[in-house]
Amino acid sequence: MNTVVLTGHFEFGTQKTFEKAFLLLETTGMQLYKGEILIKEHHFLPESNQLVYSKIKSERVADNMFTKTINLLEKIAGYAICGEFNMSVFDDQNQNKTFKILPSSNDKTAVSHFQSAVALRKSGELAKAQLLLSQLIERYPSHTSAYMLRGKIFLQLNQPEQAVIDFDTALEINPYQSQARIGRVNAYRAIGTSVIEKSISDLSKVISATLPTQPTFWKARRIKGEVHFQHEMYQEALSEFKMFLSKRFEPSDRNFHIRPHILALAGVCALKLSLHADAQKYFNLSIESDADNNTLSLIAHYRAQITELVC
Repeated sequence: MNTVVLTGHFEFGTQKTFEKAFLLLETTGMQLYKGEILIKEHHFLPESNQLVYSKIKSERVADNMFTKTINLLEKIAGYAICGEFNMSVFDDQNQNKTFKILPSSNDKTAVSHFQSAVALRKSGELAKAQLLLSQLIERYPSHTSAYMLRGKIFLQLNQPEQAVIDFDTALEINPYQSQARIGRVNAYRAIGTSVIEKSISDLSKVISATLPTQPTFWKARRIKGEVHFQHEMYQEALSEFKMFLSKRFEPSDRNFHIRPHILALAGVCALKLSLHADAQKYFNLSIESDADNNTLSLIAHYRAQITELVC
């Protein structure tokens, strides 16, 4: 028996391809596999032509069940134009195997357009990427991944109000999109209006919908601390930062490289709370962790305040 963490969604673009994917559930999943799969009928959403699996953790799953689930998802992926599924399997010795299932639709235009938009954004050609995504959305109005990517581009173009609209739309189509919630929080922060309740609500939903084994869980923790910090809620911010700093990240994890800056922010929080020894400790740890120049300038500024207080 195994513990399985399964999350993800597929978008099929049209009702016809959605129905073909659903037929696979009936023929392969229910008849051939006799229902011994994690994907069930209620995970298919005909109103938006999607397959969404939002349940995070399944205990005591037999080997054949997760194997059959992967095989079924790989078949269904042949009709998906975007999205992905991720599965982590932990055995009794807590050994972890990970699987990623990506779309492999015959609609090569939809898949290639989205991949091209991703590549254009990565290379800095934001206007071209935005145009491709708008064309894709016009063709597939429920393409949540296109809305999310276009929202990120609006943020890069300093148009956070437009970004919020795209993230809102993505969440209307699929309320389980954690990355859309994080994107919306970043847009709120860029706008600068006092929407802390909405931001904290979005981040709390992401945290509750993910597990500590997933990088998104820690990203949401970190941003939640930053939101509190931005609103000068230093006790709450320090609590979140401590949680984030308790995790040891691999160098391949983006959270690893943000750690020095979070150490510095934790130091500022400690200083604001008159915890001067803790502030010095966090500042020292940040410097020892190869903080960048901006972080070092931040530390120098607040260390001067400690010196003034001591003197």
